Amino acid sequence: MIDLELSTEQNEILASVADFLAQEAPLERLNPKPTPKPNQDQATLVKLGELGYLGLGLAEEHGGVGLSAIEETLVFREFGRFLLTPAVLGSVIGARIAAEAGKEEVAQAILSGATRVGLAIGVHPKTLAPPFTGAFQLVEAVGADLILFWSEQGAGLISASAFTSREGLESIDSTITLEAARLDGVTPDLWVAAAAGDVNLRATLLSSALLVGMSEAARDLAVEYVKVREQFGQPIGAFQSVKHRCSDMAVRAGAAWSQALYAALEMAELGKGSVFQIVAAKIMATEAGLKNGHACIQNHGGIGFTGEHHPHLFLKRSHVFDQLGGGLKRQQLLMLKQPAPQH
Repeated sequence: MIDLELSTEQNEILASVADFLAQEAPLERLNPKPTPKPNQDQATLVKLGELGYLGLGLAEEHGGVGLSAIEETLVFREFGRFLLTPAVLGSVIGARIAAEAGKEEVAQAILSGATRVGLAIGVHPKTLAPPFTGAFQLVEAVGADLILFWSEQGAGLISASAFTSREGLESIDSTITLEAARLDGVTPDLWVAAAAGDVNLRATLLSSALLVGMSEAARDLAVEYVKVREQFGQPIGAFQSVKHRCSDMAVRAGAAWSQALYAALEMAELGKGSVFQIVAAKIMATEAGLKNGHACIQNHGGIGFTGEHHPHLFLKRSHVFDQLGGGLKRQQLLMLKQPAPQH
């Protein structure tokens, strides 16, 4: 039997990061004033680095805290609830890549915020392993020094200056930056192949945790709203169709979290089924994020997609994280290639 109950120490970590984010990164920061201002979370990332949260899963000899993938997954779930910038994933995974490559000074510069890491999505890359040629989209890369890219082939850091033809795009999520760019025969400054490490799997696992947090926050936001919004003299949460929608949101978020936590356990214990479980976690978390984001908007009615309210933000951010590390369709194809886990 697998114990999914959190320890006292894990609960304390969760409580501390949740309290910190409630103070430093409330959802209200994403409201247009009068227009959104992207990249406002960088100062928060620096503080998270100072408090040790960004190096939580990094070995102590590399300047980290030395905890497992489980604690990292728990913390990233909280990051997702507060829609923290995707650059947090670039910082954590980027520091791990640098540490594994023996570049301790680079890892520490990333954790301290001195070196910023954006993320890349392969749009039409000719290969998912170096050298890279083709079109990419850059997320939260304005002002970044390095860019993180990962796929089932591995994970690496590419100098931001290596990307050419950079052009700003209008992002589906106006609270983060998006650019079009190209690479032409570029080998990353640092690259950890899938055969030599599990950095790419950890990136997929943590992106899954972020999506789970988004799906849970969307669920909670929807449930709280239907308790107070009245129609025909009673809260709309009393209507059967709304109850069913909220129940579906709860089931999706719960299942996605159970799968993500199980995948984290597999990774922490070096289980042979890590790849299968992590890919499954990304698939379930993506579907939970997208569907719960949609349902949250529907429960809010006409105000659900307005700038001063938050429901639309969860759906938009879920679409971004769907594409990072390979979209839902690619994850499903990757799942078909994995042997079923044996127990």
